Amino acid sequence: MIGFGNSMGPRNLLDFEGEWRINREIIHADGTVAKLIGTGTFARCRTGLVYDEKGELRMQISKGDDTQLGSPIFGTRRYYWDNSINKKGTKQIPVRFSDGRNFHHIPLSGGTVLHWCYPDQYNGNYFFSKWPKWSTQWGVFGPRKCYSIVTQYRR
Repeated sequence: MIGFGNSMGPRNLLDFEGEWRINREIIHADGTVAKLIGTGTFARCRTGLVYDEKGELRMQISKGDDTQLGSPIFGTRRYYWDNSINKKGTKQIPVRFSDGRNFHHIPLSGGTVLHWCYPDQYNGNYFFSKWPKWSTQWGVFGPRKCYSIVTQYRR
């Protein structure tokens, strides 16, 4: 798993506010790789923070023994990170898709998250051990999907 060392980590949702540089690697079961470089910005909204991500994705292409990255594809995505504490008093961050549907809950101390999107299973981990650098790792499994996603965030 990806980790960055040892530190206190985020104390509350607003510790994420601002702009982050993103480096993401998507590794498919067949060994092909895609790389994304971009930014993610957390801005205050009524329920907590709105997360807007934009970046340039390049797929790995092979020509004989030569491996290169293909032409860029530009993309964006949006999530809402809400300010919440669950019934047991544990601080968690509910994450919703841009259309308001629930995605998952992030333990503020980091750890495992799950998301079922029929027929696919998304198994994730959040790592805050060297705050303010942090990372996520997802494994995606389903009838037509099998890949991992590792994203690193830095100020």
